[in-house]
Amino acid sequence: MNTLRGRHILLTRPAGRGRSLSDAIVACGGEVIELPLQTVETAGDPARHAAALRAHRHDLGWIFTSVNAVDAAAGLDPGPWPAQYAIGPATAAALRALQRGEVHLPARGHTSEDLLQHPHWAQLSGQSLLLCTGRGGRTLLQEQLLARGAQVERLDLYHRVELHPPPASAASAIQTADTVICTSAEGLHTLYRLVPPPLRTVLLARVLVVPSARVLELGASLGFAEVRVPRRLDDAAWIECLIRPVQGSPRNPPE
Repeated sequence: MNTLRGRHILLTRPAGRGRSLSDAIVACGGEVIELPLQTVETAGDPARHAAALRAHRHDLGWIFTSVNAVDAAAGLDPGPWPAQYAIGPATAAALRALQRGEVHLPARGHTSEDLLQHPHWAQLSGQSLLLCTGRGGRTLLQEQLLARGAQVERLDLYHRVELHPPPASAASAIQTADTVICTSAEGLHTLYRLVPPPLRTVLLARVLVVPSARVLELGASLGFAEVRVPRRLDDAAWIECLIRPVQGSPRNPPE
């Protein structure tokens, strides 16, 4: 397949993440430009987190907001685990690969709002849940579950650290790309801050592909002319989103 032939796609995911998406783009004839803007590091006291995981073995379930949270918990606790609730198919796939119990996804969608519709959470009075997530992440899940009567402990198992690629590398990547993929609001903020004002006109002319309506709104507020969201968060859906023709976004618009 050469459905992305001639396309130059900038990936800003943390180093070591998103390899399968990069391979899928190349398999479709596209060129991948790697510009990691963040790295992922463990956060907090590992001993305290390990003790918290052990203490929550008999909860209604553990909630995972990302693959990073899955990896961090797996390194701290060998199981068994109670039921696991995942935001997004990549997180669910990481949990299933561990084979530590039943894994649940939203019936539709891949956001916190979608997961809150899970039928297991209709009546939560007196139930305990553990939220495994990253520092600085959204508070919606915990707030809504507490409002439904659940007891929810939040474990911030990791945090993202900004990287600062050489300005010349960033400028070259943005000028070459016709499309930019940012998989988090934090990554998009980092990219925008990284780009000096004279180059922002070029950046904002690129097609921006993001994981959710929330990040879409951020991209639009920053001034991107075209922002897209895939129907799901798996490689096939990202590719489907990318395949749509780029219109009205010349590679190097006039200043």
